[in-house]
Amino acid sequence: MGPLPFAPLLLLGIERAARAARDGRGQGWGLIPLALAYLIYGGYPEVAYIEATLAAVWTLWRFANVGSGARARFAGKIALGGALGIALALPLLVPFLA
Repeated sequence: MGPLPFAPLLLLGIERAARAARDGRGQGWGLIPLALAYLIYGGYPEVAYIEATLAAVWTLWRFANVGSGARARFAGKIALGGALGIALALPLLVPFLA
């Protein structure tokens, strides 16, 4: 399994989080942790790094365009999804960092 198929899933999660923040809904962040964990578990850290950089740029672009009233909700959704994705991948990250 490589990390490349999960980049569109991560971008879809970011888009759903932006739409939910703009509409004032509480959902929308559920795909982000799943896609982020699979990116890390994919086995190729270089590809995962490039895809995470693309997702970060995409997130900044959506943050600028989501509207001033929904920015805090969008940032919270992205932070929650990112934290859960990293938490799901901790069994692989801890030995990698040690």
